[in-house]
Amino acid sequence: MQNLNDQYNIIGIDGGASHSRAILFTDKGKTLASETDMGTNLSLYKETASQRIISMITQLCKTAKISFDDVDAVGLGLASASDQDGRDLVFKGLDSLNLSQRALIMNDAEASFEVSCPINEGILVTIGTGVICIGKKD
Repeated sequence: MQNLNDQYNIIGIDGGASHSRAILFTDKGKTLASETDMGTNLSLYKETASQRIISMITQLCKTAKISFDDVDAVGLGLASASDQDGRDLVFKGLDSLNLSQRALIMNDAEASFEVSCPINEGILVTIGTGVICIGKKD
C-alpha cells in the first residue's frame, strides 16, 4: 500500500565500502530523518550490508514517525550493486518491509552521475575506497 497523503516521502541511501548515509525526505525537499552506519558494499558485506540497510530504513521511519506504507520510493546507490547475491539479500529485506516494489538499486557512482549530470552528459570521477570514472555524451 502506498502513501495516500499529499506528501510524497522518499528514502535515499548512499552505501559505500566504509560508511553509509540514509535520508528520508519529502517531495518538497524537507528532511524528515537521517541516519549513518558502517559500509554496505554488497560484495564485501553481503548479509551484513542488507541488515544495515534495513536497519537504517527502519530507524528513519521510526524517527519520522511514519509507517513503511508511507514511503513512496527508495533509491539505493550502493557500492558493488552488481553483486547479484547481495542485491537479492537487499530485496529480500525490502520485501519484509513491503518496499521492494518501490525500490531501485544502482551503483553509487551511477547514482552520483544521475544527480550531478542531469542531462546525461558529463564526466564524473568519484574517489572513495576505490576510484570510478564515468563519462557520457549522447
